[in-house]
Amino acid sequence: MVEKLCYTCENDQVQLITLYYNGMKINTLLEKADDSIPMWFKKAGIYSPLPKALTCQSKYNPFKNKISNWKSDFPSQTGLKIKITPSTLKKMGYGQNQKYPRWMYFWASKHRDFNQVCPLDAEPAYGNFYNSGLVEINKDGNFIFNMYLPTPYLVDGIMYTPHLHLAFLGKDRVWQVNTWTITIFPHLLRDKVKELKNTRKYLFISDLADISHENIKAKVSQDKKLTKVFLEKNSILQVPIVLSGKDSYLCGDLLLKIGYTNLIYNLDKIN
Repeated sequence: MVEKLCYTCENDQVQLITLYYNGMKINTLLEKADDSIPMWFKKAGIYSPLPKALTCQSKYNPFKNKISNWKSDFPSQTGLKIKITPSTLKKMGYGQNQKYPRWMYFWASKHRDFNQVCPLDAEPAYGNFYNSGLVEINKDGNFIFNMYLPTPYLVDGIMYTPHLHLAFLGKDRVWQVNTWTITIFPHLLRDKVKELKNTRKYLFISDLADISHENIKAKVSQDKKLTKVFLEKNSILQVPIVLSGKDSYLCGDLLLKIGYTNLIYNLDKIN
């Protein structure tokens, strides 16, 4: 399994979780982040592990805007609805001696453009942080929200999985700076997968036997478009890979272990 889901994530703390992706239960990954501030945040004028919305906007400050006035506030018409369940909160340490939090704020990179196969650096990938929102958690520990499918991006030349960050409001009414990261890999239906195949900008894998650096390089080298973008630029680990078949998740796990993070799942071919 990949060591880190994001730049500020803690090493060797990746956990397997399930969530609902447009109503379908899928496997994904969870990791705790530390309270460090990445340099790209500082260059963007953010001197906190949290985005500016939580540090600068009074509507998210419980001391300036009463919590009784709060309502869930996130993008609409995004094409992606996420549901996170109590089982994930329990892996974060909630639900036993510590009650479920009531409010969560999430942020992620901007909407993924599948015509753009070369990843952006972090700052342009997040843009104005429009892919974010405030979410109320119900008493049972479930929370549902809309978001855009996040784009993967680079930090110091390293590509991380597409993901979202979550911060929780503590019982002291202060936003916690130790946040959490959840990977959101695209899970696409047949028509969209067919579109990607027609672009010839994506590598398709359905066999466990193909999971090695050597085999992937060989497959990429057979396609002039992929070779020009990824082999000639020495960025083979950034190649977007579409996974199909009954072993899709196992293939994904093996690819993550050897450093491939730009994974896409064919939803019609997952058992």
